[in-house]
Formats: sequence, structure tokens, C-alpha cells
Amino acid sequence: MTLEQEAHLAETQAQIQALVESKYRDGASKHGGDLLTYGTLTLIDNAIEENLDALVYLLRAKSVLQASQEPRQ
Repeated sequence: MTLEQEAHLAETQAQIQALVESKYRDGASKHGGDLLTYGTLTLIDNAIEENLDALVYLLRAKSVLQASQEPRQ
């Protein structure tokens, strides 16, 4: 990889690490409990809920972007 790609990778890794740490700690504080004790079905159900939220956000963002790119009449 090029030096530019290596720098981009390092920056991306640092951003991901910071986001994961913040989200993990925030979730532990807000929801209590211990993620390590959740059963498999609970983990799957929570992941499905989180992914549905993400899908709604992505669909809305796409809609807004498409509307901004439509020709004005």
C-alpha cells in the first residue's frame, strides 16, 4: 500500500477505536448489566434492533441526498 493509504488506514483505525470505546462505555452506563452475560438470543435481538435503526437512518439520508440532487424546475 502507498504511504497515503497507510495513513488513511491508521486514521480510520483510530476513529473506529474511539467510537467503539465511547459507544461500549455509554451503553454499559445507560443499560446496566454486563454484555458478557447476555444470552445469544438477546444479543441477536439487540443486533437486529440496532440494524433496523441504522437502516432507517440510511434510507432517510439517501432520500434527503436524492432530493437535493434533483433538477430544480
